[in-house]
Amino acid sequence: MVVLYLWMCVTSVFAISTIPGVVYENWSKVTKIQFMLFITLMMLRGREQIQLLVWVLVVSIGYFGVKGGLYTAVGGGGMVMGPAGSFIEGTNHIAIAMTMVVPFMYYLSQQLERPIYRKMMYAAMALTTLSVFGTTSRGALLAVFAMSLFLGLKGSKHKFATLLLIGMALAILMAVMPESWTSKMSTIKSHEDHSAQSRLYTWKMIWNLVIHNPLTGGGFSVTEDSMTWIRYAVTDWAKAYSPHSIYFQALAEHGFIGLFLYIAVGVSAWRLASSIVERVKDDPELQWASLLVRMCQASLMGFAVGGAFVNLVNFDLPYYIVGAIILVNEVVREKEAGLAVKSVSQNGMAMGVRAV
Repeated sequence: MVVLYLWMCVTSVFAISTIPGVVYENWSKVTKIQFMLFITLMMLRGREQIQLLVWVLVVSIGYFGVKGGLYTAVGGGGMVMGPAGSFIEGTNHIAIAMTMVVPFMYYLSQQLERPIYRKMMYAAMALTTLSVFGTTSRGALLAVFAMSLFLGLKGSKHKFATLLLIGMALAILMAVMPESWTSKMSTIKSHEDHSAQSRLYTWKMIWNLVIHNPLTGGGFSVTEDSMTWIRYAVTDWAKAYSPHSIYFQALAEHGFIGLFLYIAVGVSAWRLASSIVERVKDDPELQWASLLVRMCQASLMGFAVGGAFVNLVNFDLPYYIVGAIILVNEVVREKEAGLAVKSVSQNGMAMGVRAV
């Protein structure tokens, strides 16, 4: 993550955007996000503080999920929007964010002792998922399916029963959606509509841009610059002015090196989470850590799939999920170090006894 941020600083120096102040504005925003993320990693320690971080993430996004779910239930679907002026203001963007917090709602439900509180969290999960459907985001729908499959296979010991339960829940939610929602979702198998065509032309433009600027790309918000389209566009009419993909956004703004580093953060976080699950599988006291990092993986899975259709490279939630995995790993390392010291001490005492 440090190298990725430093590379963003490099690409900002070599940015080609002609829009006054846009590069510095984005660099400043990203710097603040990364600074607070590293402060969080330095300050938080232990299960209780990590769990408080999870609560903050869930409440911050879950508020819009519960509200949007109620709105969708009453109105039968509509334009569920995120907070104005944020990364997730658009319907597609808030849909991905809400999808990502559902696994953490499940984690928290398993930490709550009173049944009434667990039921309330289950209700929040259902409303948030309904809210995702209410955004009419096709990318988020794919993310929900991918994440649900992962949860069924990795999130529970009873795989078949969990998959069946999740499938039934999704089927019920889709059944209550209006015909207009069904019609739009059915266009996933086609790319003939204007929205899909504009994405394809944008990605072609970005590829053309990066071929000419392979190392550093174009810098922050390069696709918003009309001059970029004049230089690199492959068609005159489809000017989306948005990458519509985390992968093409990373590629356009930070070149092939930036894309590699961005993906590497996700891959290394995933591998670290898998390592934690393997290391704590026989420790009853750390089963909460295993569940939490598996939910982190499910969330990252949803982001990896849904993010293919939205520009959210600089959105802070995925970075905090990576941070949560790092913090859990520190707890596990401390437990392992303590056991190692105890083992050495016991061996030393045994040797002393034998010597006597």
